Amino acid sequence: MIVSDIVQSVFSIPPKPPLSFDLQLDTPPNVTLFQVLMSIFVQGARMLYGSDLTINNITSQQFQTLNECMESMGYTVKYEYLYEDEEKTKVKGVNIWFVHYIRNLNCHLIRATF
Repeated sequence: MIVSDIVQSVFSIPPKPPLSFDLQLDTPPNVTLFQVLMSIFVQGARMLYGSDLTINNITSQQFQTLNECMESMGYTVKYEYLYEDEEKTKVKGVNIWFVHYIRNLNCHLIRATF
């Protein structure tokens, strides 16, 4: 499936529950899964909020919506802000990565040790 088709399918509707979409990608040898997921994330953000959205002006609600869309495909977005000063007032950049979504399981307070 082409990235633009995925973005259209996932981001044109309200976020679905996690793991709603079965994302199967055939990535070329010179493209990593991270690059594909980042492309989906960025294109989805632009589709929902416009091209003016940046790390400096994204709201927590906007990020939450984007994360819910990514989780509907089975990936959770993780991030860490990088700051230019010790007071953390000026954002220099952000590290973003994706992890497989892990479904919450109710184990009825049973602990398992391995």
